[in-house]
Amino acid sequence: MNSPTKLRSEVDDAIRANPDLFNAIQIATEQLTPFTEKIGASPTLTWRLPASDEPVIELTMTETTDTGPGKAQRQYPLRYMKDPGNRDISVLQVWSDLLTQRRKRRNSRLNQLIDALELEEQNGAPVGS
Repeated sequence: MNSPTKLRSEVDDAIRANPDLFNAIQIATEQLTPFTEKIGASPTLTWRLPASDEPVIELTMTETTDTGPGKAQRQYPLRYMKDPGNRDISVLQVWSDLLTQRRKRRNSRLNQLIDALELEEQNGAPVGS
């Protein structure tokens, strides 16, 4: 079983200045925690209000694993944070993007290892030496 991990969350000052929005961000982070704990992940969540013609919130998740760094980012209408369903789905979409990147990195690493083993085998070297 993986050990519990603590999510790191960085929130920009413009969000902290809005108590309702800040509370929604805290709830969204708490909703993600059980998913990250299941696999022992500890991404950093960065929430910000980018300059935009439309009121949007941006969530960036970053992590570093044994296969390298990962980063996923999306922007959502600010109103999504007021609706629990939209809020939770938005956060899970970014989490899913991050996991997809992680899977691709791992698959790439496995393919490299398989290619190396096949090359050793073709050259007559004992496999795994």
